[in-house]
This record gives sequence, C-alpha cells and structure tokens, in this order.
Amino acid sequence: MSTSLRQRLLHDLAEFQSDPYPNIAINVDDGDFTHGCLVLSPQGKSPLHLTIQFPDDYPLQPPRVQIQSKVIHPNVFGDYICASILNTVDGWTPAYTLKGVAIQLLSFFASDTIEQTYGRIIDLKEFGKGRGSRESRREQGQDTEYQCPRCNFGMPVSNEQVVEKKAARAGNARVGSAVQACAEPMDVDKRTPKFLTLADELLLMIFAELDTKDLWSASQAFPEVQRILSSYDFIRVRELQCFCLKKSFMKIKLGVGVSILHTRKEGVFTSEFDFLSKEAFDKHKVRRSIQGVPFEYWLPLPISRRHWRMVMPDLVIALADLAKSARLANPSNVNVIYHFMNDIVVHFSRDASHATGPGPTASKSTLNHASEKAVEAYFALFHLLLCLATEQPQLTRDANRTLLRFLAGPTTKAHFPSLGVLLVAVLISDHGLTEALTLAIIKETILRNVVWMLDGKGGGRAELAYLEPTAVSA
Repeated sequence: MSTSLRQRLLHDLAEFQSDPYPNIAINVDDGDFTHGCLVLSPQGKSPLHLTIQFPDDYPLQPPRVQIQSKVIHPNVFGDYICASILNTVDGWTPAYTLKGVAIQLLSFFASDTIEQTYGRIIDLKEFGKGRGSRESRREQGQDTEYQCPRCNFGMPVSNEQVVEKKAARAGNARVGSAVQACAEPMDVDKRTPKFLTLADELLLMIFAELDTKDLWSASQAFPEVQRILSSYDFIRVRELQCFCLKKSFMKIKLGVGVSILHTRKEGVFTSEFDFLSKEAFDKHKVRRSIQGVPFEYWLPLPISRRHWRMVMPDLVIALADLAKSARLANPSNVNVIYHFMNDIVVHFSRDASHATGPGPTASKSTLNHASEKAVEAYFALFHLLLCLATEQPQLTRDANRTLLRFLAGPTTKAHFPSLGVLLVAVLISDHGLTEALTLAIIKETILRNVVWMLDGKGGGRAELAYLEPTAVSA
C-alpha cells in the first residue's frame, strides 16, 4: 500500500473513531489495520457481525466485507453480501469513506424493503416468513450466535464487564451534559476565553486542527468564533479537498477531471468539477468522477494565491494537451478556457438529454441538473481566466483587439465561429460590454438563428423562407 493510500485509510479510521455513528462499532487491530470487525445493530433487530478487509489499493477499490452472523436476507448468500457499493464498478467511488460504507450497510440491513437491480422491490418481512427468525432458529438449536474472540462479539459477558459498561455510559452522559452546557449561549463579555483575542490568522491555524462538529459547537457558544468562520468561509474552504485522497489544497495540487466530446469539428469540453489531486490522477490513475462519469484529462484550478503558484507550471501543459485533443482552430491556452466556459453555459441552457446525448454517462452527470454546481464550475474557470490575465497582460490586449475587430466587421460565422466565446472574452477586456457591442452581438445572433432555422441540418424549417404576398397570411 502506497504512503498516500495508507494515509487515506488512516484518515477514514480516525474519522470513525473521533465521530462514531449510532449502532455501528468497528474494531481494528493496531498492529494490522487492514482488516477488522464491523458490528451493526439495526433498530429492533439482533446485532450483526461482519469482517472488513481493505485491499492494498483502497480506496481505489472497495473494501471486502463478509458477514458471519446468520441472517435471512435476499441479498445475503452465506458470508457474501450482494450490494452494488461493494461489488460493482459503477456502485463504488473513492469518494466513499469507511463511515459512509458502514452507514449504508446499516441501512441495508435495517430497511423493511430492498430494491433489486432489475427493479423489483422485496418486502423483507414477507421474504422472512416460513424461513424463521434468527431468534426462533436459535431457540430450536438450529442456529448458534457467532462468537468473535477479537472483538468479543457474542462472547459471555462477566459481571465486571457489565459494571464497566454502565460506568462508561454514566461517564458519557456526564460529558454530554457538560458539552450541552458549553453549547448554550453565555455572556460573552464575561466568559470569552482569552485565546479568542488572538489574531485571526492564529485562530484559523487552531481551527484547522479541530473537527467540523467541534467548530459548529464552538460557534454556537462564542459569537467571535462564528464571525471568523463566516468571514473566512472556513467550513467551505475545508471541503476543498481531493475526493480520492481526502487531502486539502493546502498540501497538494487540486484540479478537475475533463473529457472531450467530439460531436462537432471542435471538441466540446465537459467536467463534473469534482476536485481531484494531480497525484490521484497521475499515480493512481483515477479516471472517473464521484458519479462514475469517465474523463481522460486533468485541469488544475487556482484556489488561493499559494495554490496558484503551485499549479501554474502544470496548467501550461494541461491547456496545451486540451487544445490539441479538442482540435481547436485557435490552439492558444486562453482559447481553451474561452471554449470551456462557453460549453458550460450551452450545456446548462439545454436539456440534459440534448446537452451530452443519450446514454448512461448523461444520466450520471450532475452538472446540468444542479444549477448551483454549474454556477460554481463557471466561476471556477472565470477565476482561472482572471489569474492568467493577471499574469499575462497580453491576454487583455488580445481580447480588446478581438472586440474591436468584431465591431469593425465583418461579423459572419466564418470570421467569428462562436459568439459565446466572444462574450467570454468580454470578461477580461478593458472596454466591457458596451451598448454598441451589445447591439452588434444581438443583430448577429438573430441573423444566425434565421439561417439555422432554415437549414436542414439545423431547425429544418425551410418553409419559413416563403413570404406571404399580403401582410396577413391566409
């Protein structure tokens, strides 16, 4: 197991230990944390014992989960659990964490119904009729409770252990009451800790070491903490991490996976805009988004000034590869961003079935359906464009000349193939969208729409070219 994948596994285990989920317990050997015991306690049902083993390439591949407890379930065959999240390429994504897998398995066994891949919904109560429950089978001597010496599941419990558990529960209750008391509003002038008077930069460094749950509690107790979290958008920034390795942009190079659709002379850029690190793309060959949409290229995105300096050398190579693969008439690096931003607007404006074409990939995409994500994607590229224009003032001068050339004419499709690309260039020009430029773009757009409506390859409405002899048609 590589160092980065090992760190990801430790991250998942630490998350589970620091923020446990009700009715789920995991026991991992400190000497070998690649396998352990998973105990699920569905509400109103007997606890279940499972073993979980992490492959060397976790989370690129799902963990191997087997069940030892006897359970009557249409998707359980011996110790094998038939669940898409564990056994199919489309069902698994490196974005899943150990905690997320455990929660889904708990829901899997706690549900009253379950839907099969072929669409049928099975009622588990009806399915269990005639087969006998675990409890009745155990009473008849047909089934014995599984016992695990590693986690003591199913093992006899001594009186001393019962006393220890009761004492632990009582201690947890006292801690919970204390936490609740701390979370209640208080007189800030009298009880605000002195450390909150530190500079914001120092407080942000302290907050970076705390869990999100603890930060939320602190923000409820101290308005100063809430102010800092809101002012610096701290929680949102913390989420800017690689979905595979779970590392922040402060430590690694982040970008997005990009694919090119060759549906026309020049390729169309598409992306789900799920943050992925260069390490995950290059070293671990991650080629699918969180939703399973495939991609072939990686485009770095600037997130902060420090991160921009980190990814700038990779950006030049990435944009050159995209321009070459898309067969752009103008293969300049900035033209890739122009086309990409225009493609996002076109995709978002159309119905999803027409934007990417029919098929499973189109149905998996979230960019066309989630308007907030589409806007974030557009502004992520706009930020990239601004960073490039700041570093290279020549780009602004080129944009100015392009707009002046459009105003001077001619403005035909042969001279300006895409008006959308022209509108993107306006964003970094010195002149902006003037009244004269607006009128020229609207006029050219109307003319092109008329041609498109009459063209057999476009709207296919050639009959509209006929002009009625009178002002009022018959």
